[in-house]
Parts: sequence; C-alpha cells; structure tokens
Amino acid sequence: MPKGDKFIALTAYLEKCGKDEIKMSFSEIERIIGFRLSYSAYTYPAYWSNSESHSFAFGWLNAGYLTRQVSIPEQTVEFVREGMAVPRKETD
Repeated sequence: MPKGDKFIALTAYLEKCGKDEIKMSFSEIERIIGFRLSYSAYTYPAYWSNSESHSFAFGWLNAGYLTRQVSIPEQTVEFVREGMAVPRKETD
C-alpha cells in the first residue's frame, strides 16, 4: 500500500469540502477514515505535524491542506489550505 493510502478517505473529504479552513474533531476524522486514531494522535501534538515522514499527514497534505492548530485537550485540529497566509500556531 503506498504511503498515505490508509487515509485516502480524509484526502477525499477535504478535497470535496471546498473550504479554505476547517476545524474538525478527532471523532469526526475517525468517522471519515473508518477506524480509531492511534494513541499518539490523542497524546502528542507532533503527531499532527505537516511532515511527509508521517503517513497520517498525507491525508491532508495530498488534499492541499496543512494543520494550523491542534488541541489535544479539546481533541480538535484546524486545517487550512496550503498557500493561505496563515502562520502555524503552537499546539497545546
């Protein structure tokens, strides 16, 4: 399986949403991808980094999005279209 294929449903969702910014809960993402996120997603903000070394990141990177802010306590993540002039904020 090519890197990121596990998260192709997230890519498709983001491509179709038509929004420049979108805030999603971890549970919404789980409904979209069809399985529970790893323990690391709920524990480490770095898991949500915009790094091609993380196969999970391909889910949003392939759709042209970057993570902007992750809140582990609130279990939410904000995605922004690549190219938007929005600095990446620190994570909780």
